[in-house]
Parts: sequence; C-alpha cells; structure tokens
Amino acid sequence: MKMLKPILGLQHTLNPLHVYCRLLDTGLNREFSAQICQYYEIFLFRWIARFTHRSTSLYFLARERILLRYIT
Repeated sequence: MKMLKPILGLQHTLNPLHVYCRLLDTGLNREFSAQICQYYEIFLFRWIARFTHRSTSLYFLARERILLRYIT
C-alpha cells in the first residue's frame, strides 16, 4: 500500500480539474484556464492516467501473486 499512495497522489495532483482550480488560484480567468486544461487533458493527462492505471494494476497483480505464493 505504501507504493500505491504516491501514485494516486500524483494522479490527483495532475488531474485536470485540480490543475484548473490551481490556475484560478493564481489569478487566471475561467475561460483561459478552461482552455489550458482542455488541451492539457487531451495531450498530457491521458498518458499520465494510463501510466498510473498500469502502475496500480501491476501493483495489485504482484501483490496477488505474492499472496498466492504465501498461501500455497
């Protein structure tokens, strides 16, 4: 579980809605922030989400294999 928390934390921090809110906090207007996040989601976040999804899947698969070896 220690490995999973940083991966999910990274995915949360890089989530387009989270980025949008941080852009608003810096003082950018809503329309410009929404445009930036739309392009960000299309071009970057989908790759990030795939990576984090695969990482978590591999984590659970490895964990399951270890448990199966321990049980049998």
